[in-house]
Amino acid sequence: MSSLICPNCQQENRPGSKFCTLCGTKLQQDTETGPRLTILSGGKKDTVYTVKEGRTTIGRDIGNGLVINDEQISQYHAAVSYENQKISIEDLESKNGVFINGKQIHSKTVLPNGCLIKLGSTILKLETVQEASAE
Repeated sequence: MSSLICPNCQQENRPGSKFCTLCGTKLQQDTETGPRLTILSGGKKDTVYTVKEGRTTIGRDIGNGLVINDEQISQYHAAVSYENQKISIEDLESKNGVFINGKQIHSKTVLPNGCLIKLGSTILKLETVQEASAE
C-alpha cells in the first residue's frame, strides 16, 4: 500500500488517511483526478505525491516542495512544473542529473504519462489519476 504525502506540510501519512496526522489538512485520495508522482525505489518507496499547479522543486533540502533524502540527490535537484495541463521537469544544475526513461535531459522537458524519472538513486513514476466511476 502507498503512503499519502500531505500537500501542506509534506508529512507522510498512512494509506486510507483522510486528514494529515501532523497539520490536519484534508488529504487527496486516489479517487481524485490529477497527476501524481509515485516513488518506486528508495527510502520512501510507494509514497505518492500529488503534483500541484505551478512549480515544485525536488531535492534533499527541507525548503523543497518534495523532499527526498537520497545522498545522490542535490539540495535543489530538479523542478516539476504543472501548467496548461502539461507537466515538465528541469534539472537545477544537479550533480548527478535528471533521467527520463533512461535518457538524461539537458533542458526543460515535457513528461509523458507513465514515464520513469531517475533522480540520484531514486526512481519516480508519473501517473495521471482518472476519476473513479460513480457507483
